Amino acid sequence: MSDPEQKNPVAPINGNAGAMEELHTPPMRLQFGPSHPATHGVLRLLLELDGEIITKVSFPLPKKAAYQKFRNQASRYALVGVFVGKRGSELRVAVTGAGADGVFRVPTFEEALKKRFSPKSLEGLTVSAEGLNSDIHGSAEYRAHLIGVLARRAVAEAMGK
Repeated sequence: MSDPEQKNPVAPINGNAGAMEELHTPPMRLQFGPSHPATHGVLRLLLELDGEIITKVSFPLPKKAAYQKFRNQASRYALVGVFVGKRGSELRVAVTGAGADGVFRVPTFEEALKKRFSPKSLEGLTVSAEGLNSDIHGSAEYRAHLIGVLARRAVAEAMGK
């Protein structure tokens, strides 16, 4: 009998439990990427599998993408970083370094950029300081301001300006 815990179970041949063969499944396609919700759609891998064997990996590249960060002067880590990526109708704006809970997306920026992919589309839009880090390197309000500045710079860079 086959072991149900096995990934590729084996089956008896013509009812003979002594003669076993591996079961083959049709090829499978799988989308794979980071599990954090803020990074969904930012990085995506397309995998093709034959059973447990990965037979092909592809990386759909965004049409436009850029990352801008404001470095801490002492350690050079990103006090705030903003990634902007556009692939077809998908658009992502992800922020690092500013959120008390880690990476997050900015849906209001994404919606504005879907209408028109330009730094001007983000003018006048702000991010709330609520829930942002605040420490000796920068207040939550300062980080909120930097998100808007860096997002406009990232869009300009992605456009080649």
